[in-house]
Amino acid sequence: MGTTHDAIPARLARGEKCDVLIMVGSALDALHARGLTGETKILADSRIGLVVKAGTVHPDISSDAALRKTLLAAPSVAFSDSASGVYVSHTLFDRLGIARQMASKARQIQETPVAEIVARGDAALGLQQISEIIPVAGASLVGPIPEDLQKITHFSAALCRDSPNPEGGKALIHYLSSAQNADEIRATGLDPVQTRAWGPIHD
Repeated sequence: MGTTHDAIPARLARGEKCDVLIMVGSALDALHARGLTGETKILADSRIGLVVKAGTVHPDISSDAALRKTLLAAPSVAFSDSASGVYVSHTLFDRLGIARQMASKARQIQETPVAEIVARGDAALGLQQISEIIPVAGASLVGPIPEDLQKITHFSAALCRDSPNPEGGKALIHYLSSAQNADEIRATGLDPVQTRAWGPIHD
């Protein structure tokens, strides 16, 4: 999303053709409301995890209290500029009652994946979607934050309104959402969703 030259809304606005868009569900809802896509189908859910530099001890984040203690003990914490980062800075820290303490040592990272910042030692801990942590060399996923504190992001697919190949697009979405791909999706750090029907998605 966004307003940069290569952001999907900008590319659609200048007439670029596509068959399928795969994006955060709420972003696709906005495009659907403008008549730019067909209805959406959720493909996978994405959870927020904690990352440390590879080779370092994994802290305890098994409960709300444990996560709170770990964040307070860390000398520095990084979070992304995506939807998960907005949630971390505006909601998670408040819910844990540590917003004031984190203000001086938690920072938002733009463009660069948070896990890369942690891997090179520029932050002790990082909070980002698990699927963004797993591919980064030198980073180690501790695990997801407690479920009652999670912000689950839905990644969804939709046919473009002027798809040059709508049947091919439908086949691709069907393939990506089929049960046969569940293990591959899990391996990327996402949770597969095969049972959700087509329709508007609200994160």
